[in-house]
This record gives sequence, C-alpha cells and structure tokens, in this order.
Amino acid sequence: MKILFKLCLFLGFAFLYGHSSSEIFVQSGHYGKIEKLAISSDGLYVASVSHDEKVILWNVATARHVHTFENSDKVTSISFSPDGKTLASAANPNSIKLWDIAKKEEVYSFEYEGYPQSVAFSHDGKILISTNVLKNTKLWDMATKKELSTSDGFDAVKPSKDEKLESDFKKELRRLEIDTDKITALAYSSNNNYLVCADKNSNIIVWNTQAGKVVQTISSHKASRLSSVAFSSDGKKIAFGSYDKVVRVIDTATRGIYNLRGHTSRVSSVAFHPNGKTLASSSSDHTIKIWGIVKSGLALHTLKGHTDDVRAVAFSPDGNTLASASKDATVKIWDTASGKELSTLKGHESAVFSVVFSPDGKTIASSSVDKTIKLWDLVGGKEIRTFKGHDNTVASVAFSPNGTSLVSAGFDGTLKLWDIKTAKEIHTFRGHSGIVASVRFSPDGKTIISSSADKTLKLWDLASSKEIRTFKGHSDTILSLAFSPDGRTLASASEDTTLKIWDVATGKEMLSIITFVDGEWVAFTPKLRFDASSEGMSRINVYNETLLHPDIMRDILRQNYD
Repeated sequence: MKILFKLCLFLGFAFLYGHSSSEIFVQSGHYGKIEKLAISSDGLYVASVSHDEKVILWNVATARHVHTFENSDKVTSISFSPDGKTLASAANPNSIKLWDIAKKEEVYSFEYEGYPQSVAFSHDGKILISTNVLKNTKLWDMATKKELSTSDGFDAVKPSKDEKLESDFKKELRRLEIDTDKITALAYSSNNNYLVCADKNSNIIVWNTQAGKVVQTISSHKASRLSSVAFSSDGKKIAFGSYDKVVRVIDTATRGIYNLRGHTSRVSSVAFHPNGKTLASSSSDHTIKIWGIVKSGLALHTLKGHTDDVRAVAFSPDGNTLASASKDATVKIWDTASGKELSTLKGHESAVFSVVFSPDGKTIASSSVDKTIKLWDLVGGKEIRTFKGHDNTVASVAFSPNGTSLVSAGFDGTLKLWDIKTAKEIHTFRGHSGIVASVRFSPDGKTIISSSADKTLKLWDLASSKEIRTFKGHSDTILSLAFSPDGRTLASASEDTTLKIWDVATGKEMLSIITFVDGEWVAFTPKLRFDASSEGMSRINVYNETLLHPDIMRDILRQNYD
C-alpha cells in the first residue's frame, strides 16, 4: 500500500518530494504580505497571493495549505468560479490561467496581451471577464475558451460590496484585537456569504456573513528567508544568515540548530574564523558582529564605523584581520582580537557588495555596484589595479586557491575569469537567465560554482570553460553558496527560505532545511528522512514515524549517510 507521509507546516509554499512508495510534503508560506484574496462561494477554499508569484490554496475547515499554483509572473487578480471547482488568475505581463481545484493543476492558459489587472466569473460561471491597464474588457466563453468580445472604457472587474457586512466584519475584527487599518487584502465570495481578509502578519480571517461570526483563522508560522551561508574550515559547522536578523549555526557535534541574536536588521553575510571557534556576521544595521560560537554563543565584539549597510565580511587566512564591504562605498579592515578599525579603503564610486582575501593574505579584492573589481594591497592600503568588463553590478568575487586568478559574478548574468597580474579578462561564462548573485572556486581550483536569480546553481569546468551541470530545486533567488572544505558537498542559501545541501559529483540534493522566525526548524531529505526541533515537530503531521532520523544533518555533513 502506498504510504502517505506529509509534513504540514501551516504556511503555504510547498516542497514536495515523491516516490512510488511514499511522499513528503513540507510547507512554508508567502514571503511578504498577502495582497490578494479570493474565497469560494461554499466557503471551502481560500486562495491568497503575495509578491512571490504564487497562488496558495487553503482548506478553510482545517486551516491547512492544500496546494501552491506556480506562476512565473506577478499575479494581479484571482477569482473562484461560482461552483468552486475552478480558480482563475491574471498575471503580468500577459497571463490568464485556469486552475482545476480538485486536480490541483493548470487546465488552460488564455492568449492575452496588455497587462491584465482583474479577472472574474459571471454569476452562472459560463463567462470569464478580464480587464487590463488600458481598461479593455474581454469576455471569454468558458465552454469553448474562445474570446466572445472586447470593449473599451471599463475599469477593473470587482465583486459587489455590501457596506453593512463589511462594517460588521470590521467590528468583529476589532473585538478580536485585529487592527483593521492594517488589513492588507479583503474579498467577498461570489454569493456574499463569506468575507475573508488578511492582516499585517499574513493571518487569514474568514467571516460567515449569514452567521455573523468568524469561522476560521488561518495562522502563519513565518519561515526565514536566507541571505548567506558558510562552512567552517573543518566542515563540521555551517552558519547561515537570514532576513529575520538571526545568524544560525549547525554543529555536527550536537543535534539541532542554534541561533545567534543581536543584529537589528537583515544579516547579509557570515564568515568563519579559520579556527572555527568564532564567527563574523554583517548586517543592514551598519554593524559587524564577532561571535564566540564554541562556549558562549554571545557577541564578542560589535564593530561600528560603516555609515550604511554592511554587505560582506571575510577573515584573513591567519584570522588576525577581518575585512568588511559596505554600501557606503568603502572597505574597512579590522583587528579581530580587539575589534578595532585598522584602515579604510576608498576608491569605489558606489556600494561595495563583496570582499575577499587572497590565499596569501597580502591582498584584498572587492566588487561594487560601480561595475568594477578592485585589488588592494593590505599593508599599504593602496589600490593595485581595477578590473573592468561587467555591464552591471558585480555582486560577488572570489580568488582561485593558487591566487593567480579571480572570478566574478554580475547582475549582467555573466561570470568572468580574470588574470590577477594583468587585470585582463580570461573568459566570460554565460548560461544563467538571471542575475548571478554568488560565485566560488572549488577547493581544488578546477571548477567554479555560481548561483542566480534564475533559481539554479551551475558548476563550470575551468579547463574547458564549459558548464558541467545545473543544480535545480530552489524556487527563488539563491543569494549565497559555499563549498565544503573537501569540495564534495555544496550548501546554498535562498530567498525561498531553504538551506540546501548538494552532492557536487552528481548534482543531487541531499538535504533541505527550513528555519522559522521563532527559532524552530525542520530538515528533510529526498529519501524521506526528516528531523525537527521540538516545536517544529509539533507543526508536523507525521503518518510514518519510522522516517524520523534525529541525526540526519550530522550524518549528511559527515558524509556517512546514503
């Protein structure tokens, strides 16, 4: 018999792995505020939309996520058919889709031009009505899917409102201590039997207008969007930073993930000291923190001096100094032991996104929004040379292990390999379909790995300058990546809220980790093994407890898990 195993974290965005014998279903939700809502006339389903290009379907009775309908563009409108069997969505620049609720799949896509702004069904469900930014209205026959007519001068299609119902609903919300001024979306069912709204915390409240009461509140446990990742030099720890101001550390010596709190804004970068006992993090709060992660887990130093977001940090090979890159267009050098500023490197014309030490520790490379890479002499603090060639922001830069070349990643969608001594471009790598956010050399210097807004990682062979393989599995921009010290595994941090561990040789995903704003977490593999924190476990419906693997993170990072 088919084993059905679902991990249900009540948020919305679904990660699904399936095999012939079983499946694992993990959910986390919209990244930002809910902007659009729709509710079926029978009150069974609610659909929600955020800026993340996803339409999430919820079961009202269970307050559970049912499915995520993926869009490749910004969704501007959603509407249920009167019978509740079909959901229509409009998305810019030219998409109107029909989704089958029972089958949970797209069943039709209309050919459309002109930035659709709204979509709605007729009361009998036989006609679909759409409008665009030019106020052109199109009528579509639902039976034949053919366009019936086009007319001009109509504004967005909106369901009729009942001011009294809406007023009563908001009175009830205030009684429940929900700030009605912070409602981000509100919608009626087609028969006005239900009203649904979303608050600033992305909670969804369903109101039965006939009974005059709230029948369901769908609460969110927000997952953390990730911005950065780093391995310790012995490969036994992974640190990753997030939008929720927290630095998290996985230590294979213990089970679980522990949190380092202290930043007051997004953590943009993390870096381990060569000794693996301390960790540096940078933040949009204009500071750098050096953490003692072995004993105290407390910030040993808070480094202040930058006047804008600090985008990156890097330790020197001997660990005595730390470099930081900032949107204030400077690179600063700090004494690791005392936390004192040693020097400031000025020369970039705009924000500095990346900084890295050469393998011998004598020079520093930095990349910038000004489209350049600069090489600096650490002792004299002078600029040695400038590398020019990118057509947009240079987001990331890395030294080869032998220190003879640099590789850079740009918002122009390319990677460039440079000769250190001449600043001449050796080769340009093309293949990503979006901005390239991060790049690293493998420990043996034979390959480079890149991550992109196209949701993929790519491994490139330096000898042939060809792509070796593409790693697929993330559903949003991959902002950061890191090789393990032996080069066998790869970690990637994404805005889709997952940290993923990959097998470099095969390109296969080995592990996904989701962390939550409240500090809880869940880890799972494509082979259906999982682990979770205590409260994380309470958010999981487990139908097959034999799949629990308490040491899954340790075993995978130690390379002794198949």
